[in-house]
Amino acid sequence: CAVALRGLRLLGARHVDYLVPDRVVDGYGLTPPISRRVKERGADVLITVDNGIASVDGVAEARALGLQVLVTDHHLPAAPEAGTV
Repeated sequence: CAVALRGLRLLGARHVDYLVPDRVVDGYGLTPPISRRVKERGADVLITVDNGIASVDGVAEARALGLQVLVTDHHLPAAPEAGTV
């Protein structure tokens, strides 16, 4: 997460925020409730860091909310319908 934040800021991103989910509370991966929390915080783009490739429902919810989604993950099962994987 820290590397992604630094990289985005070095590339000129001005309004970068992050959310580290609690696996016990939030479950594993990008879930629909997490997507809603991200949207409620005012985001336009949701970028996962080393997760999300199997989070079809979470990605679908994010897209339905109007978020652009970029998934970064080292796993390669079926890819969600993200703008970029």
